[in-house]
Amino acid sequence: MLEEGDLDAIIGFKETPAAKISASYREIAKVPMVCACAPRHPLAKEKAVCLDCLKEERLAMFAPIMSSHPDIPLIAKIPVADAEPVSFGVYYKSLQGNPALKTFLKCAKEYFAN
Repeated sequence: MLEEGDLDAIIGFKETPAAKISASYREIAKVPMVCACAPRHPLAKEKAVCLDCLKEERLAMFAPIMSSHPDIPLIAKIPVADAEPVSFGVYYKSLQGNPALKTFLKCAKEYFAN
């Protein structure tokens, strides 16, 4: 959708260099990873998990930790102790002639800095 011009930007984690993405990328933050699961899941009681602990899980979801993001009671967030922080940011085609996107990038960077 970004390539077709339907969207000005896509928010997400930085892809590996092997991924062929014809867009610019601006990092908003480096974020530690967490395992998100139901509060009743056996992993929810852990203070931290390792990547190896997640190998046998049917589904493991990861989300960025945001210090200002409110807790969601239906989701337990457990830090993944041995995962390196990852780049979270915005893919976009061009900032030229797009003041709204420039403002969005600035606000997003400020939001994640807090």
